[in-house]
Amino acid sequence: MQSIEPVVEYLTCALIGGTTSAVDAARRCLAAGLSAETVAPALLEAERTMAASVVDGRASSVSSAVADRLRAALDTLAPLWAGAPAVEEPAGTPTGVPAGTLAVASMPGDAHDVGRHLWRALLASRGYDVRDLGLRAPAIVARHVATLKPDAVGIYVFDARGQTAVRSLVAHLLRRGLQVPVLISGPGVDEAFARWVSVPEGGAHYWAGVYYCEDVSEALQVLQQIVLYEPPPQAHTHEHGQEQLDVAGGCNSCGGCVLADSCDMPEATAA
Repeated sequence: MQSIEPVVEYLTCALIGGTTSAVDAARRCLAAGLSAETVAPALLEAERTMAASVVDGRASSVSSAVADRLRAALDTLAPLWAGAPAVEEPAGTPTGVPAGTLAVASMPGDAHDVGRHLWRALLASRGYDVRDLGLRAPAIVARHVATLKPDAVGIYVFDARGQTAVRSLVAHLLRRGLQVPVLISGPGVDEAFARWVSVPEGGAHYWAGVYYCEDVSEALQVLQQIVLYEPPPQAHTHEHGQEQLDVAGGCNSCGGCVLADSCDMPEATAA
């Protein structure tokens, strides 16, 4: 069986250095039977190189070349995303349930749409239901969000020219009364921009939040820890004299129902 490391390294070199065809490298990954999770590090490394090559929020010849190669590789590797298994789900969760629903879009004025394709690929490979809205005007994206009601919206901003459109998108979401978290990433934005755009000039604060993600890997963390996080249910309690006693800690008969008078907890314990 062919070793995994050389094939992934070959893909990384093809994406970053252009030493060989990115399409050929991607085909080798498919032929080797690699999974989406296995090739993901090469794609993330290419994303970081691409972002680092953008100068003052403007695309350079290097960043554009990496973006073109990454886009070609993503198209070739498409079968991996389509056949990727869902992420491990908590016990008792029905099988086939996606980890979450995301809408991704590119904004007018941006220099490249590779970031949207990267988000779509890697998020889909992690079990998310990803709705690709394509290159759309902010008002159209907001309209689709109102219809789809996703858990979050992901926007990758390749260069600073896309900032105006992101600002417009947040204003349109506010105007529609929507509260859907917006995740932004890419070399065209930063954390300071995310904070600033969440409060449109002369408008109300966008309480759903605009979250800056350094890369797709961080976007996954934001989704899991902030956007889709569900705190564990609090233990049900009811009064025993002056105290609140945890039902699971000793109450056997009432089970947390309204019949607290029938509780069999000894009075000495409740005192």
